Amino acid sequence: MSSNKSFGNVAGIAIAILVGVAVVVYLAPSALGPDDSADDVDYMMDQLDTLQEQQTKLLESGSSDTETVTFAASDSATGSARVIQEWVAEVFNDSMSTQRDYIRELESVGWMTILDGDRLQRDVGQVESAEIIADARIVADKYERQSVQQAENARDSLVNLDLTAVEKKASLDAYDERIAGTTDSRNEIWGLEHQVIDDIEKIVATLDRAQGRWSVQNSQMIFDTQDDADEYNLHFNNMLERLERQEKLRQELVDDAKDSVLDRN
Repeated sequence: MSSNKSFGNVAGIAIAILVGVAVVVYLAPSALGPDDSADDVDYMMDQLDTLQEQQTKLLESGSSDTETVTFAASDSATGSARVIQEWVAEVFNDSMSTQRDYIRELESVGWMTILDGDRLQRDVGQVESAEIIADARIVADKYERQSVQQAENARDSLVNLDLTAVEKKASLDAYDERIAGTTDSRNEIWGLEHQVIDDIEKIVATLDRAQGRWSVQNSQMIFDTQDDADEYNLHFNNMLERLERQEKLRQELVDDAKDSVLDRN
């Protein structure tokens, strides 16, 4: 019996799931200083839009070779506004660099081929698949820890900016409020990333148990029994639900960052 899930689509999803989305939204600050001008607000809103666009571009490509823009302060910015804009640009550039590194490490352990039909058919006993999944867990754990460290580093660099005491306090208060207010969502995003690895492990285990009772034809899984097809689809659909939830959380975090900028104007 045919599964209604295409391996081509699964491979595309697998490319996108374990990237540093939480790193980017984790470091989306809303601290432009206490006296934000309209230009400053426009700059921050534009940078958040660009950050989201570049993140989506990198996610959809699933390739560490994808070209993305370099963030910079606006040419017209001066004084403390320029200091903050340069800090924002540095934080966003670091975020995109980390996201690219995340993808590069996943590429190196073979994650981009984890659900490739031809590879799975060659991997009798799914020994290679188990190694890839184990390595992906290590990579995900590493970048989850790194995202926390990056947030701390961003705050440390904010402390050291050339601002007045009043400006610095306002900027730090805004940053701390942003981080504290998004803790649950950021933690859930990382939890979903790890759960998706679990879903893929279950998909691979299902294929291993059903060895000899499935094949790949025209990027479609063909199962000999309905029970095997149902089990495969169960884990696949669970993965899709988690990915949809993760995307919703990412969008909410970006929208929240924009609202926090507008609220301070």
